[in-house]
Amino acid sequence: MAHGTLTNCMAQLVERGPDRVVINEHGEATEPQSALCDHGVSAEVIFIRDDCWCLGAPSYLKSVAEGLWADEWIGVYDPRKREVLSYDEYKSA
Repeated sequence: MAHGTLTNCMAQLVERGPDRVVINEHGEATEPQSALCDHGVSAEVIFIRDDCWCLGAPSYLKSVAEGLWADEWIGVYDPRKREVLSYDEYKSA
């Protein structure tokens, strides 16, 4: 799969939202609508890989989400602040 830049991935994320949202401390994830309707959680932070695949998580599960592909994240988006950081910026913040 072609690798995207953070800018390209953000354009896709804004258009379609995250691919999955983590729903528990075991790292299980589901589609965003199911996460909200069936589990009562929404993406308060979204991790972005270089293939533009995105994983959201509620704040209390962000470390679980981050740990799933920690060596592949290129960016992190905070939908509440509408702020995107490179993964390196996020780790050093």
